[in-house]
Amino acid sequence: MKLASLAVLCVVTSLAGAQWEPFLNITPSGPGVHLVTYLDGNQFDGWDLAIDLRVNGVQQSLPEQFSVQVSPRTSGQVIRTLFVGAYNGFPTSQPNDWVAVGIAGVARVDRAERDSGNGYLILNLDSVGQIGAPSQLASITSHAVGLLKTSLNAGNGNAYVDVRTLPFPGFEARIEGIEIAGALFGSIVSHRQIERISVGGTVGGPGSHATIRSQTHEIGSIDCAGNIHAHIETGNAGVGPGDYRIRRVRSTNGSFFGSLVADDFWGWFPSPTGGGVRGLYLEAPGARLEADVFLKSYAGTPPTGPAPELRLREIPAGRSLRFRQSLYTPVTILGPNLKGQIVVNAVNFGFSWSAPVTVDGVTLAPMPNYSNLSAGLGGGAVGVVPFNLHKQDCSPPDGGMVGWPGAYSVTVRHYGPVVIENSASDVTPMTVEWFNPNSQQWEDISGDFAYARSATNPRDVIVTSLIPNLDFDGAVTYRIRPRTTGANRLLCDPGVLAVSHAVPVAPYTYTIIGQEP
Repeated sequence: MKLASLAVLCVVTSLAGAQWEPFLNITPSGPGVHLVTYLDGNQFDGWDLAIDLRVNGVQQSLPEQFSVQVSPRTSGQVIRTLFVGAYNGFPTSQPNDWVAVGIAGVARVDRAERDSGNGYLILNLDSVGQIGAPSQLASITSHAVGLLKTSLNAGNGNAYVDVRTLPFPGFEARIEGIEIAGALFGSIVSHRQIERISVGGTVGGPGSHATIRSQTHEIGSIDCAGNIHAHIETGNAGVGPGDYRIRRVRSTNGSFFGSLVADDFWGWFPSPTGGGVRGLYLEAPGARLEADVFLKSYAGTPPTGPAPELRLREIPAGRSLRFRQSLYTPVTILGPNLKGQIVVNAVNFGFSWSAPVTVDGVTLAPMPNYSNLSAGLGGGAVGVVPFNLHKQDCSPPDGGMVGWPGAYSVTVRHYGPVVIENSASDVTPMTVEWFNPNSQQWEDISGDFAYARSATNPRDVIVTSLIPNLDFDGAVTYRIRPRTTGANRLLCDPGVLAVSHAVPVAPYTYTIIGQEP
């Protein structure tokens, strides 16, 4: 059911009159065009309009859809409050009857909501100059929203809104379209899906992030010309029964600040046509993913049509793109701008990395323990939980030489951020051994070293000799292994995981050779 498809149209046209008007009772008897004359308010104080719409004054043989369209005779009109009572005279025998009430062409609407009744109500605001104000969000509540549209011709085109749809038996409490010519502020919460949001300016602002959430279903497209400051969510943190997908988030000339939680980018809405249909797109010069993105990774059969893609200009340091399960969506970073972290299998349940990740035109390989150095990527990394050793990116690399002249520490680098479980413990988080050429055995010298996570790179553990003139020298081999059991383990940083229990890093052996003076 498309909400804009109306079988019967009732039009309310304003003339001239008082600021406050009583209830307007409308009882259409059947299909046809119904014209109702109404009064003007004024552009300074605004007008309050109450409509009481009754469907099926006489029982009909077919489902009926009624629309009331409110439009002013003169420009500059302001609607302070629109209350709508929607009634279905025969809800049992004709439950599919619904009504729509629309406001078009006014300068501003401050409030529009369902007031009473047992009928299914759809609200539409079409080409309104401004919705709400910075000092007071406009309350827009209904069983469904067909269209919220602002126009620069009628005002600044901004929307300051608190939009909510209410569940109704047998109908979808959805939002079909939001088209904002200017900037969008506030919150948009739909009980069911949100099909599309298009914003000509910015979404939210620094310190005033917008909320966009589908409580029990998916979100279609969110397209914005400028920066997106928003917390976007499908379902309850993307987890629960049902379909919690999102189809597309895109800014053509800005960055994304805030957060995104959803199943994945295999959403249905809008229809799959054209390029860049599904995915996350922040491709403009200077655009940054300043939002933490968490994808639950939908396990079901994806819809038909173009596959999703993530095309990003930059993931800054300190930001993460997390996949709770598998990474099966290609990720492209435009330039050496992978400065933050991509995490795969954040739930630590054996999921894999199977789609290519390309940085500055180079695809990381082999997956998952690729050999590309982080310095060539921008400083960041892609890591599958539990995080393994990045052998080539350690200092020195695995199998390299350390010691004289004066280098008595090594950097053990992983594919993801790590933490030391208990820095105050007498048990070291790593085991250091050297191969005694006399006994031909490995001997534990872990107590000769200090261990600390790097202050500049959370993927690094710095292992420093406490006896510089004794350890990490001589033509002998040393090996370092993480503790994954016991009192003081080396753990994957819980801040990037999707589990509440501690997860040790993957077992590995880092080998280095002491250098003779």
